[in-house]
Amino acid sequence: MNRKKLQKLTDTLTKNCKHLFRGFDKDNDGCVNVLEWIHGLSLFLRGSLEKNEILL
Repeated sequence: MNRKKLQKLTDTLTKNCKHLFRGFDKDNDGCVNVLEWIHGLSLFLRGSLEKNEILL
């Protein structure tokens, strides 16, 4: 993998992490508490494709 491809991958991961964090942070306080984390993981890991798309 060259530097350009690695940078593109890093940018994509960073962008997706921001969306995932916003999806988990239900009360928009800038922190994901334990309940938000558990709920978010539950939806993400066991939810339907449609629910996961909404989350992201």
